[in-house]
Amino acid sequence: MRRIYDFEPIEHCELSVTPLYSLPPVDAKGKDVESLSSYVTRLANAHNLRINHLFNRIIIPKYNDKLLDFNSHHINGFGPLSEVTLSVLEDYTKQINLRRLTMSRFFNTLSKMKLLKPNRAWCPSCFDEMKSNRTIVYEKLIWNITDYQICTEHSCKIVQECRECKRDQTCLTTLSTSGYCDYCKSWLGYKESNINVSDFKENVYKSNQIEQIFNYYEGKEIDLEKFINSLRIIGNRLTREMKEANFDVQFSNFQKYYLKKIIPTISSLLSVSYNLGISLIDILECVDIEDQLDNYEKKYTYNYIIDYSKFRSHLEKASNLNEITSIVKLASELNSSKKTLRKHFPELTNAIKEKNEILWKKGYRKGNQYHHKNQIEREKIRKYLVECIESTDSLSIEKIGKNLNVTPQTLVNRFPELVHQIRSNYLESLKGNNTRVVGNKEEPQHDYDYVEVNKQLLRIFNSIIDEPFYLKEIAKEIGISQGRLKRNFSDIINSIKEKNEQIISTKKRKVQEERELKIIDTIKLLFSQGTYPSVETVDRFLDFTLNDIRYLKIWRATLKELGIEKKKCIK
Repeated sequence: MRRIYDFEPIEHCELSVTPLYSLPPVDAKGKDVESLSSYVTRLANAHNLRINHLFNRIIIPKYNDKLLDFNSHHINGFGPLSEVTLSVLEDYTKQINLRRLTMSRFFNTLSKMKLLKPNRAWCPSCFDEMKSNRTIVYEKLIWNITDYQICTEHSCKIVQECRECKRDQTCLTTLSTSGYCDYCKSWLGYKESNINVSDFKENVYKSNQIEQIFNYYEGKEIDLEKFINSLRIIGNRLTREMKEANFDVQFSNFQKYYLKKIIPTISSLLSVSYNLGISLIDILECVDIEDQLDNYEKKYTYNYIIDYSKFRSHLEKASNLNEITSIVKLASELNSSKKTLRKHFPELTNAIKEKNEILWKKGYRKGNQYHHKNQIEREKIRKYLVECIESTDSLSIEKIGKNLNVTPQTLVNRFPELVHQIRSNYLESLKGNNTRVVGNKEEPQHDYDYVEVNKQLLRIFNSIIDEPFYLKEIAKEIGISQGRLKRNFSDIINSIKEKNEQIISTKKRKVQEERELKIIDTIKLLFSQGTYPSVETVDRFLDFTLNDIRYLKIWRATLKELGIEKKKCIK
């Protein structure tokens, strides 16, 4: 028989069987890298699976962690949801390069606070280009970053709502499909009109910087020591400017960055980069920071020339508005202070103040809140309360207050007779239900085993050793309300409360002792370096302030012990 096919024995073939398709990520690098949420969407679509089935049946059972407590956009960051998803998918698909689809490369450099947008975001022009070029439609990781607002390639804004149904999209939904709306299933790509770059100068700059760090750190790690050194140089050189200029970052926080007490947010770093004119890569790599700071034009907010015409027109416009206008807010908009406005424009500031007082007397509130001096609003509320009394559906006074956007106490004070009638009707309606009235509030009746509950409380009491166990947690665990526990098990509840207070007191005392040792060590360190340990200087090296009589006593005693005279510099 003639041999037609050359079969190779199966034991010599390098076959790899995977539980899920070995679907590779989109072959794009740098700023165009695919996001993990986009990869998960494409993987689920390839298996004809819903995304919730992929998570509930494959990813979550692999771990005991409660991943459902996280929002879906966290999958693109570097938290537990991201780590678990990466671990499972790398194991099930044998794709070993999925970590680059998240922000894990910036784990030790950027804080995850406000790092990613809570909703799905995309560039419609990029989607349109992918479709026209017949390439794989996917969502880029960079679109998810909060400060990335402009697509620099197409000079258009990043969009977060569908053009057809006007709805926001979450990062992952049950039937997500890349490039299509989760709700109306319409195509999200179209040619967006170009923006005027000069009108969005800061946003364009920040988007450019984010793209640069994605390109620069493709397959490369950030040197943390260089980054910390760069922050230390900037902090030491620009003490006053950081306090005075509009850097969108508190100076105290900036000190904690280079002392490694907290991790900076990407927004604060971009703000510093934009205001100083130093690229984000130079800050991360500590490239010629000293030289670039020498070229930085120092601007002090207390020594600028006031543009009187601009200030006057802004204040005149505010005085003509039919709403309450804060002088502090106006000063912030003009990059000035309340004191400066009152000094140079006393007539306009007084006019704004008088206008505000008149509006308050008329009962003006933002959001149409109730004010008792407003006769029209008062009559509307009275009419609503009468309707509630005549209605067959009885409502509690708390529910009525919530519907009217008014506190229950205000209703009691202004409409006592009507409130009394409403409460009477409500309590009467509860008599037929399985509820028990305590004071003016209703409480559901539950049958419970007194002995069993007492045993559970004793067990909780004995288990309290290092951490307090509060009544709210006890009530949730046992399934009985806090009020009922206090009434029926007062002795053991009081014992638990005393034990909690002892634990809290011990913890406070321990923290106090640790802080006192930190103060002494910091003073001795500064003294050994030839620096006078003033209160302000010591504060910079601590994660708390010395603005406490106990800490000041320790400070004075340590100075006296070292033989340092107060307010005398060391030579």
